[in-house]
Amino acid sequence: YANNNQSANSFALFLGIVDKENIPRLVDNLVQNVIDEDYHLTTGNLCTKYLLEMLTEYGHVDEAYRIATQETYPGWGYMLANGATTLWERWEHETGGAMNSHNHPMMGSVSSWFYKYLAGIQPDVKHPAFKQSIIKPYFPSGLDWVNASYDTKYGKIESSWEKDGSRIGMKIKVPANTSALVYFPINDRGTILEGNNPIKRNHNIEFIKQEGDRMIYKVKSGEYSFKISDK
Repeated sequence: YANNNQSANSFALFLGIVDKENIPRLVDNLVQNVIDEDYHLTTGNLCTKYLLEMLTEYGHVDEAYRIATQETYPGWGYMLANGATTLWERWEHETGGAMNSHNHPMMGSVSSWFYKYLAGIQPDVKHPAFKQSIIKPYFPSGLDWVNASYDTKYGKIESSWEKDGSRIGMKIKVPANTSALVYFPINDRGTILEGNNPIKRNHNIEFIKQEGDRMIYKVKSGEYSFKISDK
């Protein structure tokens, strides 16, 4: 799309305007561009949000994570490496008239990516205002744990996970009078425990379906501790 840059390709994917048969080739082009740029973004301020989200949605969370943690210019890690405690208006390390603000929301979309994808907390559009939430975390290489919470009108949603070798421990909290669809990163050959018991023994949890490499369960309000193993 356009001149085949990160902004145009990721935004086209986000809009859903790409013909189905062309999606794999477009994603390949997007990923190749990221690799060619040595895992730096080239999206400016308007399409940065879509780059991380679309890489993650289409199976490239590792590439998105490398961009988010990149410590050389340009990137958020570069800001941190140069002493930033808040987001800069520009990627460049400038002061005075060359940098109008060192506390600016311009590149702040990375924080929503933390919540929506690393912790996996998303609204279910069929059940507005988080009456039913979606918890679908992603697990990039190089990241060992995540802990996040989000305040809704019904109460606080909590989602955390930690890697333990080939296993993953997940903890979630679903507010009273709501439910959640939880996407576990496992196929039908793996096992999921809630507490120390097989998940099927918990009457507050209902299996919905298998979707790709995820098993989806509907979970009623409460606090849960899961152990996930692919064996």
